[in-house]
Amino acid sequence: MTRAISSGLTVISFKAGEALTSDQYKIMKMSGESVIKSTAATDNHVGILQDAPANGAAASVAIAGVSKIIMGESSLSTGAILTATTSATAEQLDAASEVSIGTLRQTADSTETGSCVINIYQSDASDA
Repeated sequence: MTRAISSGLTVISFKAGEALTSDQYKIMKMSGESVIKSTAATDNHVGILQDAPANGAAASVAIAGVSKIIMGESSLSTGAILTATTSATAEQLDAASEVSIGTLRQTADSTETGSCVINIYQSDASDA
């Protein structure tokens, strides 16, 4: 596996809407004016967490660029379109109603840290 990297990130600060101390490089969504973990592939993902803030602290979320991301599905190949698992890790997008967080930069396995080219959009039948 190629070493996971982050590069050229655009990062925005949000208030953490829950404790995110164990969630660096996981997928985030909005909850009011705060961010919390995305827990479904159909959530409206906002980006990838770059730090590990406590509840109520500032959370740095990458919304563009290449970010490290925690994988939640085994044996994904370079170019796979990614979305969120129930634990905010990355899995391959496979249904028309799911929301993409981006594209896998290199092959990665479950629980590894991969690299994701962030590209957030609602999928359609051609992506699944």
